[in-house]
Amino acid sequence: MNSFTVDNIKDFNLDHIFDCGQCFRWNKEPNGSYTGIAMGRKVNMQFTAGLDSESSREAAGALTITPCTEQEFREIWRPYLDLDRDYGKIKETLCADDPIMRKAADFGYGIRLLDQDLWETIVSFIISQNNNIPRIKGCIERLCAAAGEPISGGAEDGDAGNFGDPGRAAAGAKDGDAGNSGDPGRAAAGAKDGDAGNSGDPGRAAAGAKDGDAGNSGNPGRAAAGAIRSEAPAYEIPGPEALARLGEADLAEVRLGYRSRYLMETARSVCEQGLPENEEQLLELCGIGPKVANCILLFGMKKYDSFPIDVWVRRVMHELYGLDENNKKQMAAFAREKFGDLGGFAQQYLFYYMRSIAE
Repeated sequence: MNSFTVDNIKDFNLDHIFDCGQCFRWNKEPNGSYTGIAMGRKVNMQFTAGLDSESSREAAGALTITPCTEQEFREIWRPYLDLDRDYGKIKETLCADDPIMRKAADFGYGIRLLDQDLWETIVSFIISQNNNIPRIKGCIERLCAAAGEPISGGAEDGDAGNFGDPGRAAAGAKDGDAGNSGDPGRAAAGAKDGDAGNSGDPGRAAAGAKDGDAGNSGNPGRAAAGAIRSEAPAYEIPGPEALARLGEADLAEVRLGYRSRYLMETARSVCEQGLPENEEQLLELCGIGPKVANCILLFGMKKYDSFPIDVWVRRVMHELYGLDENNKKQMAAFAREKFGDLGGFAQQYLFYYMRSIAE
């Protein structure tokens, strides 16, 4: 099976990237690597960081993706992982004269905003309502197994099964500063009552959850039902046409609860009108409210000034910045003024920091 390794990757940490609430189809393996499904492929990613002798902090390291060719890395995974953006400069800008942001950015120094598929993010954040990360993952994998197309593989050998040794370095490794081959534009979405749920809380089941999902809501260290592992079959997110053909009875075993109707009605709208292109169109879709729309704008449409305000960000704004915990308009205005076009990056650092220290 082909692997590809790229060196000199900076401001990068797989734990930070895949555990900051922006994606739900990546799972940690016992060896510290991550196996996930994205961009129509199932791959394993292993990052080996160097160590800065002066600060004793992780320094630039090597990323190995399996299966992967050099062309796939250049055209798919490089833009997906946002490797051509200077996150050091972003942190320097955000942290100037802001000790709170400095702590948050130092804590989540390896976060990168993924370039995700629009439809997948719409589905994911609709499911995220009144839910937590383990249950979201379980719901998504059951949905994919029930209605998604099987994934055959990524690199030339097409093997999507056992990844073997993800630590192997492939010949022909390239430097992390090479150019970006393209921009696969995408977008995401969520739900009308999205403010009540917290897609980034792995430790708590949402109060009043209605679907009876027995997924592991209380132990973030265990994989949710249906979690991806290297030997497990892989399925794509079912497209809008596939979901539009289904009825609620067809999705009963997926255990989405009231979210089933949101998904099906949104799928039918997308089939008729196409994918949304802005916030106004997002809010017209069934089950999408302001918080989830902002998640979609940030994680799917690459609107980096978006600042989703969920339970963790509200706590940051109230406990650390001293804002009224019940005044989300004040928080949004504060974020626009303070973080400007970098609001989405600020949100991720603050979200990841607050959720992690509260656990």
